[in-house]
Amino acid sequence: MSKSKLTHEVMVIVAERCKALGEPARMRNLSGLRAREMTVRERGEETGGGQAKGSRHSRVLHSTGVGKRRKGGRVGCAELADRGRL
Repeated sequence: MSKSKLTHEVMVIVAERCKALGEPARMRNLSGLRAREMTVRERGEETGGGQAKGSRHSRVLHSTGVGKRRKGGRVGCAELADRGRL
């Protein structure tokens, strides 16, 4: 069996995702997103941090490829990027 080395780029991506998932509030967010798409307000309520923190968590999850965002009029929604992975 051959052992392949991780490239620097892959290591950076893995480290960023681990950092994003290392915050308990984001893990609670992901738990809710496993069930369904949620608005920023709903994510904020679920984590107890309000809309601003829900939006920040959504941004971090999106930037690391864990989450997807879409704008529905004036409401921002998020879901898991790949439900099969989490």
